[in-house]
Amino acid sequence: MLDIQFIRENTDKVKKGVSDKQFDPKLVDRVLDVDGKRRKLIVEVEELRAKRNKVSEEKNIEEGKKIKEELKAKEPQLTKIEEEYNEIINQIPNLPLDATPIGKSEKDNVEVRKWGEPKKFDFTPKDHLELGKSLGILDFEAGAKVAGSQFYFWYREGAALELALVQYAMKGLFL
Repeated sequence: MLDIQFIRENTDKVKKGVSDKQFDPKLVDRVLDVDGKRRKLIVEVEELRAKRNKVSEEKNIEEGKKIKEELKAKEPQLTKIEEEYNEIINQIPNLPLDATPIGKSEKDNVEVRKWGEPKKFDFTPKDHLELGKSLGILDFEAGAKVAGSQFYFWYREGAALELALVQYAMKGLFL
């Protein structure tokens, strides 16, 4: 997630990056709009809380009740706008590097370099996704329902293999 301060200070750059990743740049405007409302409401609520504390020290019960009612109205508004803010800011993707080629899909990727020669087989090789599906250790449908397209769940030996690979990688970090 991008820092809101970065978004405020680099609005045009963020809009360009969002657009380059095929998202709607209006998201940036929406998050800035909601952020402005959120910040204003935070100030109002904090001022009311400070007033409430001051009034309670002075033992001014009538004023305290008024402030309590105002807070009862403002705090749910703040909670609601915080939720909206978090939902919108989480939709903004990380920005691509300037050197990243811009394209609509992975088919627009550019091959930067090749190393070695691809091995020749006397059969048509399958990638890990096809193998996993045919072995019954990957489930695309359940993964897509839970996390969106291009995700999948590992089952049985597939889950064990995934954990073993993660453990192997982590072990290398701590040697």
